[in-house]
Amino acid sequence: MKYKVGDKVKIKTWESMEKEFGVNSEGSIKGSLLFTKKMEEDINRDVHSREVTIRQIGVEWISDCYIVEELNKYLRGNYYKDWKLDDWMVEEIYHVPINNRWELLDL
Repeated sequence: MKYKVGDKVKIKTWESMEKEFGVNSEGSIKGSLLFTKKMEEDINRDVHSREVTIRQIGVEWISDCYIVEELNKYLRGNYYKDWKLDDWMVEEIYHVPINNRWELLDL
């Protein structure tokens, strides 16, 4: 997995994933995990910036996936594993590394 817990990533748009990977016979984006129209609807409704925070990596039956805070409900100490994301579904959000507050003055 490319990212770690706590990293912020941006979910790619449906259009960009469709162009890059294509759509299967059920209308979902093809990949190691499916990206469905329902996922896209939930993202558009709940995560307007498409920016999410990785809160968990892997679940019991799929070790290579991300669970993100913004799309999964938290209950009894665990995240519901409703939506699972993979590296190909997200892109890194670039942050300028700041080592101390005085570096802000130089930007």
